[in-house]
Amino acid sequence: MKIEIITATFVKGEYCDAGTIIELNDREGQDMINMGRAKKAAIVEVDQSLSDRSIGLSDAPEFTKRKGRTPRGE
Repeated sequence: MKIEIITATFVKGEYCDAGTIIELNDREGQDMINMGRAKKAAIVEVDQSLSDRSIGLSDAPEFTKRKGRTPRGE
């Protein structure tokens, strides 16, 4: 379980600053959350193979700005 430390504390004999994300087993992580010293880390891991999700647009020509009508009398 990945947790984010809220207040600076010692975890497994090592000092951790606030904002540090560490990996603990489920029981130790839940104990830290219940003591109010940590919260579950909201980490979204992005699969690199799905980074470009466009379909057929990556090879398209550059879009040009549409030309408007010219005013009459000029």
